[in-house]
Amino acid sequence: MDTSQYWAALRGRAWLVIMCALLGLGGALGYHMLRPPAYQAVALVRVHLLSNPQDPKTLTLTSDTLLNTEARAARGADVLNAASAIAGVPVEHVRAGVEVQPLTSTDLLQITTQAPTAQAAATLANAEAQALIQHEAAASQQENAAREQPLQTRITALEAEIRALQQRIATLEGSGETASDPQLGAFLTQLSQDQSTRLALTTSLAQLQFMEAQRQPSFTIQQAAEAATASQRPSLRGFLLAGLLGGAALGLLLAYALAARGRRLQAVADIRQIAGEVALIEIALAAQPTSGVARAPTPEDGGDPGQTAIAALATQLRFADIVRPRRLILVTGERGASGASFTAASLATHWAASGKRVLLVDAHLDRPTQHARFGGAESAGLLEALDEVGNRAGTLASFLLPTPTNHLMLLPAGRRPPNQAALLASSAMGRVLDAALASPAELIIVDGPPLTDAGGAAALATRADGVVLVVDRTRATDNTLRQALETLRVAQADLVALVLTDPTRHPPPRTEHTAPAPIGSAAISRAERGGSPPAQR
Repeated sequence: MDTSQYWAALRGRAWLVIMCALLGLGGALGYHMLRPPAYQAVALVRVHLLSNPQDPKTLTLTSDTLLNTEARAARGADVLNAASAIAGVPVEHVRAGVEVQPLTSTDLLQITTQAPTAQAAATLANAEAQALIQHEAAASQQENAAREQPLQTRITALEAEIRALQQRIATLEGSGETASDPQLGAFLTQLSQDQSTRLALTTSLAQLQFMEAQRQPSFTIQQAAEAATASQRPSLRGFLLAGLLGGAALGLLLAYALAARGRRLQAVADIRQIAGEVALIEIALAAQPTSGVARAPTPEDGGDPGQTAIAALATQLRFADIVRPRRLILVTGERGASGASFTAASLATHWAASGKRVLLVDAHLDRPTQHARFGGAESAGLLEALDEVGNRAGTLASFLLPTPTNHLMLLPAGRRPPNQAALLASSAMGRVLDAALASPAELIIVDGPPLTDAGGAAALATRADGVVLVVDRTRATDNTLRQALETLRVAQADLVALVLTDPTRHPPPRTEHTAPAPIGSAAISRAERGGSPPAQR
């Protein structure tokens, strides 16, 4: 399917694009209207930076780094849990509804919250700010305690040492020792030094505590959150535009997919428009589960439309012989299970019944059915002949099997090959067909694989005098039919008839059959259809 055909198909499905665009527009409008309102609140927290002689650029970098660190800390579990307790809401709501980010090149943290009500949003923002301040105050207290602890520990140790010295001095003085005693003098000197050290440490600790008491809090609320007067809703115009464009895009994708898939060809006029002036013949295939086979309508069903259709096909081929004699006829399907094998066997039987010598070649190597259709077992056939006749100059007669129908011989497919297309396109296959043409048979009917098989059917179509294309009208689309016709055109094949099969059309069921019907009544084996109801091939 080329670009112009795609555009034509898309233009034919413009209603789908318009419908999807309108649905997208309506969906966007409905979502915007039904979406619950969301209120937003903003609180600002100032982070007090320590003054230092750094240059402005370094100070800015330090400020940004600190603010980013504090913003991450504000999303920590401790702060969120504290905010949850202050606001009286579950911590999951705090985690989902609070966003903290630094304002670049400032010393401010912005706390943004969303909640179903304006007051709830403001309460949540202020609770987050208070929790952050409390967390910072607790961290600051821990830092102060960490700085004071070494001084306090040293002072306590000195006091213990002073008490011990005082006790020793008192003991020596009580025993009558004078200050001239060396030991007593040493104790007095050490006591004086320890008291001086304790005084210095006590002074340092008092100064540190005074400075910490005088220092301002690291965080303060710069701006408390207030209840918003209106809810935060996305722009209706943006919603509608997104819905319209999204719906139109979806419609284009669906239209493109439908165009690529193709349109079902139920009307004969549609098929005629694509196929042109080639003869169209319709055949109804019917399932008959009581006999284990599928069959065409028989005279007992009140008429013989199946045989009438086959006779019409044979007549069409005779008319084609007037223009150019056609002795080698290929019957192939537009796809698998289209009824091509049924048509080939029925056509061969019809001509044999009229007295012509007919050779039916089962070239459907991967799914052969003709041997079972005529009641025979799987045996050597075309595949072996490709080696014996195509490569060793043997004779074809040893591979031909008689059938219950007079004047009709069958060349079965033989064993299953690994690569059907390569064998059918080989020069050995050409020599086998030449041997068939050299046989006494007046007509050679080749049951070929479907055109969807890569190369096999196209190679046979090139060698055939005429091609009968079988199409299942219940499954074929305009794309698949065009593709099949294009394959035959490229192969320069002579399409003489197009057969339309319809497995859904069948006569009333009959139950008196206990054995497979002969090929003259258009029987198809269970092996071909793989069960009941059948898939005709």
